[in-house]
Amino acid sequence: MAGVPAPFDAVEPTITPLVTHPVGETVVILAPYLALLLAALPVTRFRFGHGDGRLRVGIEVAAPVLNVLVALLSVAVIAIMAVYYLVEDF
Repeated sequence: MAGVPAPFDAVEPTITPLVTHPVGETVVILAPYLALLLAALPVTRFRFGHGDGRLRVGIEVAAPVLNVLVALLSVAVIAIMAVYYLVEDF
């Protein structure tokens, strides 16, 4: 209404054949989750242990800057997709 096209209108002609197919739609929806998993999982170490009658759980992340950047961008895309879904369908 303000003269600014919706965020996905610019790529619609190119991406329509891909997202109209169920497999393509699944790939587009799951891509940011896969990117987040691939960026965070290799650099994250989970520790489980017990001693003195206590359970010990720890998470250690030793990530290069690029992995952190990809993880942050993935989370941003996931958030944008969630907001778009909520605004579009409700």
